[in-house]
Amino acid sequence: MTDNVTHQGPHPEHGGLETHIGTRETCSGPDCGPPDPEDEIRDAVLDLDQVLDDPEATGLTLIDPRDPETGRLLVGLLHEIAEGMGSDPLTPVQEAARNLAHQINNRH
Repeated sequence: MTDNVTHQGPHPEHGGLETHIGTRETCSGPDCGPPDPEDEIRDAVLDLDQVLDDPEATGLTLIDPRDPETGRLLVGLLHEIAEGMGSDPLTPVQEAARNLAHQINNRH
């Protein structure tokens, strides 16, 4: 069921991120569509940062709220992987990070 799927996409007025309905791949919003792998991971980093800063506001429970340090370590790891990308094809670690980011960005 894709009714509850959301992703972070650009706001048309200020360019910051906002929640869009549906998956990025099927979104009609501006600048959406299949992202580059590093952009998808960066979006997940921003999304996780928001969750860790205010989990009640996002309604997302990816990380146990009693252990934000785990979440911060995950954010750091994803950030470092995204910054080190550029090889084609993706390494297994980069592909795993992209798969994780895809799950974060298109959460149910």
